[in-house]
Amino acid sequence: MTNLYAVKDVKSSYWSPMAVVNDAIAIRDFSGFVNHPETAHIAKDLELWRLGTYDELTGIIVSDIGFVCAYRDVFEVKSNLVEFPVKKEDVNECE
Repeated sequence: MTNLYAVKDVKSSYWSPMAVVNDAIAIRDFSGFVNHPETAHIAKDLELWRLGTYDELTGIIVSDIGFVCAYRDVFEVKSNLVEFPVKKEDVNECE
């Protein structure tokens, strides 16, 4: 089984669906997309939605629409990242 996801532009519509293994991978891909310099100007209008599942053996698609995350959710995660190079005085040394 593979999950189907789509990015939703709240000012227009859903974009083409993508097949991804699970929510964690879909969120990682979405995070990379919305934090990319070329899409930064529209990122605040984007949300990630799970559309359903696709069974590779039978070809059956089952609809199960649900909200996964929005730009603000993945932006908060990104804002906690450490920037490099790290200065020695910024690191707490273990004794």
